[in-house]
Amino acid sequence: MFICSIHSTIITLMTCLFVGHVLLLLGAFPHIGGSSVHIGLSMLGLILITFGTGGIKPCLTAFVGDQFEEEHQKERKRYLLFIFVFGKLASLCSTFITPFIREYVQCFGGDCYALAFGVAAALMVVALGLFIGGTKLYIRLPQEENDLKNICKCTGRDSNQKVKHLRWILLLFFPLPMFWAVFEQKGSWWTLQASQMNRHFGEGFVLNPEYMQLLNAILVLLFIFILKMGKKCFPRRCQIKPLWKLFVGLIFAVLASIAVAVVEILVIKSVMEPAHDKECLLQVLNLVKVEPVSVELTGHNIFPDRFQSFKDPVEYTRLPLGDAHRVLPVSVSQSGVTHQCKLNASESTAYSLILFGKDSVIKCKLEEDHIIKLENGEAFIRFINSHAKNITITLESTNLFAAGNYGISETVKVKGGKYVEVTISLETTTDYVGLGLLDFGATYTFIIDGDAEKVVLHKMEEVHASRIHVAWQVRSTFSSLQGRSCSPSLEQNSLIHMPQMKISIGPGRWESLCSLLQ
Repeated sequence: MFICSIHSTIITLMTCLFVGHVLLLLGAFPHIGGSSVHIGLSMLGLILITFGTGGIKPCLTAFVGDQFEEEHQKERKRYLLFIFVFGKLASLCSTFITPFIREYVQCFGGDCYALAFGVAAALMVVALGLFIGGTKLYIRLPQEENDLKNICKCTGRDSNQKVKHLRWILLLFFPLPMFWAVFEQKGSWWTLQASQMNRHFGEGFVLNPEYMQLLNAILVLLFIFILKMGKKCFPRRCQIKPLWKLFVGLIFAVLASIAVAVVEILVIKSVMEPAHDKECLLQVLNLVKVEPVSVELTGHNIFPDRFQSFKDPVEYTRLPLGDAHRVLPVSVSQSGVTHQCKLNASESTAYSLILFGKDSVIKCKLEEDHIIKLENGEAFIRFINSHAKNITITLESTNLFAAGNYGISETVKVKGGKYVEVTISLETTTDYVGLGLLDFGATYTFIIDGDAEKVVLHKMEEVHASRIHVAWQVRSTFSSLQGRSCSPSLEQNSLIHMPQMKISIGPGRWESLCSLLQ
């Protein structure tokens, strides 16, 4: 039976990785086929990359173990740490460069995914060339039989002391798959969590959520440096052994999970849940002056309290509709006088019910709202003009128009930050007012009030800003300690105690299981 060597297997899988990146590159070109072709190329490319990555990891660990004899334990430990450090450096570079190219380099009228994937494919060719170029320098043990088949045969023979030794060493690897199964979620879930948090750092700098993964690699390298310096500063008898590193790492893993859960609960509370099917979200903006008003919807007692003039609503109220669309009668009462209007609402939509006075009658206007926060931290704003004359609002390079008699401007997105001076132009006069802080991901409505001599703004924050700062993702600190203590320490300890002929078996098989769970 033909059995491939570890060396040839690594070359084959690296070629598989290269082909996968090329397919992703082709799928990013808009001129090649339609959307179905792009999806097919991308899916096939991701499958090849997954297969190649999952296969290389166990083979690489086993191949490294084959390069050292039993008397070279110290060099083996150093080399494993060397591989781990360079793996994190590669992760650090790729996590920064790929999103940077995608976001700041434009091609084909949008983000340049093609260039990002092309750079990855080019680097894959370089890595493959370097690995093949060093073939003469490697120790390549002959593969006389199938290792997996040999393991199955010898596992049941308890009389073999080497097998017993191997079996107990393999037990140490049981926490490793569970660790990686949870840890590898960071590629998607932690980025999603960061996109829902406040990512402002200083004046005008907004952190890309994809860059939060950089923190993990940076801290891992930092802790490696701290541990290496600790070995030089403390006596040999006080140095932490690999198994103790594993124990401490797992303790930090538990603390990391608790910290992540707490942060996620806070993030969920700060994000508005959209309206479900057969219901809508409703808030009331009372622009009627003098006395507060009460609002009643036929068949629904959702507004028990009265609404003060120009008061910012606390939150949206869920209104059951019972159907995809519904017209609901609305009764608005002020000082014992009731005014009638109708609410034409659709499911899965957020609305503002705007109340205003005109000719001694309270009128209603239903306006659809934006409640989905923008990932880049921009804010949504709009203006309501209570003046009789038309108004033009100039916000930096953006001009908005609001018609007289409670006309509403279009809703636009602007960069977050403090706006000290905004131009409000009436037909005959011009005034300058400040909007204050437009916070991260919030939605605002400004009511333009006052008279012809002085403009007064009332600020309503409909969708609250992201209050939880991204710096609270302390899980990166704990996960870095966890990864540093669990993964290399466990591999070093097992390779030291494992017989020379079994070095390529244990780590390789358990790395395979880790890759499967990832």
